Amino acid sequence: MAPRVASGGRSPWAAPALAIVTTFLTLALLEAGSYLLGDFEAPVQPLQVGNLKLYGRHDPLLFWSLKPGAQLAGGTLWINADGIRGPAIGSKQSGEFRILSLGESTTFAAQMSYDLSYSAVLEQMLQSGREPIRTRVMNAGVPGYSLFQGTLYLRERSAALEPDVALLYFGYNDFLPVAFLAERAGGAAVTPVGHNDWELYDQRQALPYRVFSALLRVSNLVRGLAGAAARRSEGSLERDEGRVRVPEDHRRRLIRMAKHYADRSGIGLVLIIPIYREFDRHAALLRE
Repeated sequence: MAPRVASGGRSPWAAPALAIVTTFLTLALLEAGSYLLGDFEAPVQPLQVGNLKLYGRHDPLLFWSLKPGAQLAGGTLWINADGIRGPAIGSKQSGEFRILSLGESTTFAAQMSYDLSYSAVLEQMLQSGREPIRTRVMNAGVPGYSLFQGTLYLRERSAALEPDVALLYFGYNDFLPVAFLAERAGGAAVTPVGHNDWELYDQRQALPYRVFSALLRVSNLVRGLAGAAARRSEGSLERDEGRVRVPEDHRRRLIRMAKHYADRSGIGLVLIIPIYREFDRHAALLRE
């Protein structure tokens, strides 16, 4: 049977095919042209966390993470190949005892040299005690992280580092109020709109955001456009003082999740209790 053709001898598929090819070529040209303006990076987060933009990157699972191989202005290696602060980790050696130090900016310790961070000091103490232990304490602290992000990191990212013990140091960021864009119209699928961390994570598992996140990884054009949109929104963020990033029922659930994963993986779990003013309820929960 001969293929059906439109009047004038043209196939009915000609116009749609031409439109698809034209659109593809236009996007390809825009993508190539975007590199003339620079090699863009995805915005870390509309909520910028201090100077995280210097060494942070978009992370579809954890919202943001540290950029492997990031350097300071003088060329000093700031983040190692495993995406955490400190010297290279490498393969686990026979007899080596590994401690994964999870936390936020206090753990990361950007204001001091690495050897003065509490993770490095702990390693030095264990290696130089009366009974030295061949120890590696791996500083996986990330500025701005909450207990939600730390628990997710432990469950989804820690296996490659082969820890024997995991430390959890979280608190301050859990109690920060959620933020939202003052103008909520548009972009709701890709920007925080007053969600706590768990709600934000659930939102980002939806197909629209997963597609957007994939495009951020592969398209310089999309990264540039997203960065421009994030910069425009920085001044329009407002806080909802009535809601916090990690409410108490979530903290209880997350601690249970962390313990379940640690038990299943044969990892010791240590909860460090931050001593902050007016954090009595948080300390009581951790002790409980």
